[in-house]
Amino acid sequence: MASAMKQKRKFSHVEREIGSSSDSASKSSSQPSPSKKRKPAPSRTPSLTPQTSVDGDEPPRYSEKNALEQLLWLHTRLNDHKQTTDLPGTDEYISIELTEFTIYQVQQSSSHADLNDELDEPEGEVDELSMVPLHFLKTKRACKELVLNGTVTHADASFHLRAVTFDILSIEGYGDDDCHSVSQSIWIQTAHGKTKNIWYRLATPSAEYFRFHSDFLWIADFGKHFIDFLEANSHAHLSDFRSNFHDWIKDQHSQSKDFRAWFQEFGKVDFRTTVAAHIEYLWKEAGVVFPVQQLSHHWIWAEADSKAFQQKKAKNKKRKNTPTQRRRLAIHRQEDLLTNAKSTIVSPFVYDCFHSMYFGGMLEVRDIKQPVILAKQALRRQKLGFARNPSSASSVSPMMLPPYDINTGDVVVLPRDEDSVWKSDTNFAFVQKVCQDNEGSKYLKLIWLYRSSETTCANMRYPYPNELFISDHCECDNTPYRVSEVLGKVLVLWNPPEIPNDTHFVRQKYQWDDQSFIKFTITDYACGCEKQDPTAFERIVQQFKINDTILVLQGDRLEPVVVVAFDKDNEKCQVRLLLRMEEVEPDLNCPANELCWTRTILTIQPDTVVRKCQIIFLRKSDKIPILYDRQGQVDLFFITKSLEPSNVGQVAKDLCKPFRMDMNIGIDFTTRLERPPLNALSLFSGGGNFDRGLEEGLAVHSKWAVEWDAEAAHTYRANCKDKDQTFIFLGSVDEALARTMEGKYAERLPQVDEVDMISGGSPCPGFSLMQRDPNSDKAKLDASKIASLASWVDVHRPAYVVLENVVAMGRGLGVDKKERVFSQFVCALVGMGYQLQQFLIDAWSTGDPQTRSRLFVVATAPNLVPMRHPHLTHSHPEGTLKKSIGTTENGLPFGNRRDDFTPFEFVSAAQATKDLPNIVDGQTHVVCWFFFLLDLL
Repeated sequence: MASAMKQKRKFSHVEREIGSSSDSASKSSSQPSPSKKRKPAPSRTPSLTPQTSVDGDEPPRYSEKNALEQLLWLHTRLNDHKQTTDLPGTDEYISIELTEFTIYQVQQSSSHADLNDELDEPEGEVDELSMVPLHFLKTKRACKELVLNGTVTHADASFHLRAVTFDILSIEGYGDDDCHSVSQSIWIQTAHGKTKNIWYRLATPSAEYFRFHSDFLWIADFGKHFIDFLEANSHAHLSDFRSNFHDWIKDQHSQSKDFRAWFQEFGKVDFRTTVAAHIEYLWKEAGVVFPVQQLSHHWIWAEADSKAFQQKKAKNKKRKNTPTQRRRLAIHRQEDLLTNAKSTIVSPFVYDCFHSMYFGGMLEVRDIKQPVILAKQALRRQKLGFARNPSSASSVSPMMLPPYDINTGDVVVLPRDEDSVWKSDTNFAFVQKVCQDNEGSKYLKLIWLYRSSETTCANMRYPYPNELFISDHCECDNTPYRVSEVLGKVLVLWNPPEIPNDTHFVRQKYQWDDQSFIKFTITDYACGCEKQDPTAFERIVQQFKINDTILVLQGDRLEPVVVVAFDKDNEKCQVRLLLRMEEVEPDLNCPANELCWTRTILTIQPDTVVRKCQIIFLRKSDKIPILYDRQGQVDLFFITKSLEPSNVGQVAKDLCKPFRMDMNIGIDFTTRLERPPLNALSLFSGGGNFDRGLEEGLAVHSKWAVEWDAEAAHTYRANCKDKDQTFIFLGSVDEALARTMEGKYAERLPQVDEVDMISGGSPCPGFSLMQRDPNSDKAKLDASKIASLASWVDVHRPAYVVLENVVAMGRGLGVDKKERVFSQFVCALVGMGYQLQQFLIDAWSTGDPQTRSRLFVVATAPNLVPMRHPHLTHSHPEGTLKKSIGTTENGLPFGNRRDDFTPFEFVSAAQATKDLPNIVDGQTHVVCWFFFLLDLL
């Protein structure tokens, strides 16, 4: 029933003129018919096009204008002939119920008459009619106004409206603590309705529009709670919607059945993704309910959509007192005060390494001159075991001594073997032992020493040509070299505190099997061929304890088991069998890493034991903890059931507390380690996924980040565990480095002795196979940023460095395709004194169903234990070929793709997405559409 009411503040009312005049407004209507109210059944054949346009229905007999005149006449008659319809300057309005409505947008061709100008079919041709939810109005492209079909009803009279345009949406209930849902308090207004202050209250949608309106109703309720939350709090951040918002609305509305039904559709505590998805609608509604300045100060606006807000601010730059000008960035952009955008700032050491590269012209060298910073650098390097730089810049080629009196411990020079793949005329070797055969001839037991060009540094510019690398490559299995074959001896300094200019020196061992650089120790003087290795049984007894959880090879798959006992007499191991729940109960769609406890004890060979894994107990109702909820990534499993005997055989029964004590429980990643995490600096941070992954392992806290793109930086901030403990520099890495070198740290940049770790992935377009012109200025500038990353490492000398980039970075670039950026980066880090490993890891090896291979470089300071290759948890897909990062100068590949036994099979895209609901055309909210599908069953 139509009614006139006093408009309240909590009633959002936007009045904007429609482009056409009132005379050219909609004129569609229908014959009066009895009002027919019913709950529409969801359509079984979802479509974007309104069915009326498909069926070609005849247009209604009455225009909207005529229909409203008839309804107003009836309204006046029912209200004792009081003229209440024309009330300019008052807040009174008339509400008419709209049922069986469908709302859509019209995308028109160049010639199209207004469908409401005439009752006849329109001239021109409609390109597309697409149903859309109401929250698209004025928030999405081509949705400045929408069109409706529906039935307006008053008393016993009903009129069908068709193709009526409107651009005003109004929702009642904001700020009302007693209002738990706005679903029954939503109005729209057309141009004709505005002239008479008439509103259409949305009642029941048509069957075809049901899913769109259900979507909107859920979002409209969320908008009410969102705006009420902002009004109740002085400064709302996006992080508040991780859990604080949920707690607040639960306190406000948990007694309401409507609210509980609304929340059940979402079912999560964290609403941040919902805020991000609908931020423009929320901003529009906030501006409707309150004066702009009342809610625009909240940080959440900038945090959720910084890029859009910047664009709107720039667009309205010349306007005064516009709402968008009051929006502020959560992170302020740092202007280039010390640099320009056409060069890459590098340290002197890094410039010496990279200046001859094809992008060398993009490099601009800067140096640290402040004594305080230099002193901090020196203490940092001494603490982590780095050798001091040469005291003199001049360099003299080391002298070769005559081959007299060869003894154990000497470094000798030998001629190149005719069959050798190496290109040098001579080779260096360390004399382990001088031996004598039965004929009295002396021969040598040798360990080879490599030049930098004989490692993954290849033929790129290495800063210290007099540095050698002892290897794990000996001559014990080959025909020995005779003393008489020695060409000469060289003096070598081992682990010198200062890098010499005129003498060979050794700081690191080059391991040929994985092409890694490891700090030299005294044990490297011997190759180990004569050393007796522990047996497989001795190895596992040393590494594991009773009740430890381990992975053992069974067939071609690694299986998790629990160590029960070590059989020393037979040198075997007894373990408890654990079953995979997806194989015990295949119909329940269990996670791949969910296990079942059994009473079965197996005896296994010690050489089948591969590595340790982490397993925890959970009740079936418990929430799966972080990282254990990743389908087995990082070798993490959980047990929820135990296989117990019963009258019908063995049955998997749910676990209950207290849990068993005969298994060592895995790591709890929700608690802090005893040791504080490493303070990390992230460069070229992007949205922060790389750093987030590092942090989830508990050992790292990304305290500083440098990122150029505002949207990416705000995404990074939105996902920080504690935004107040993460400092993001929104600006150029070059500007940030220049300020660091001059000591202008401010609050968002670390001092040189504060960084424990640097992570980053310099821009990949310069190296990518998709790059059409790697020698263009833009591509060369992108590629040169790898030198920036090396300079950050040189300046801060962190304990650890982790770099990620495309595998194509290892290929030859430049005009002659012989300049290897990856190898030059290795030269820089190893030249600084870092231990270094490189890995090629595929995304699918961690359970991610995508073809994405990446190279990783991990550098470790001399006094620390280097990182091992991450364990692969998922197998390669069929047909996977061999792949490597690059080749050494002898033509052998390095950084090879590993093919290990794994606990899980390759996960296809179909398997990874099988739990997702069918969203059909994706035009409606996933939550609401999921429940819409349930209604169809």
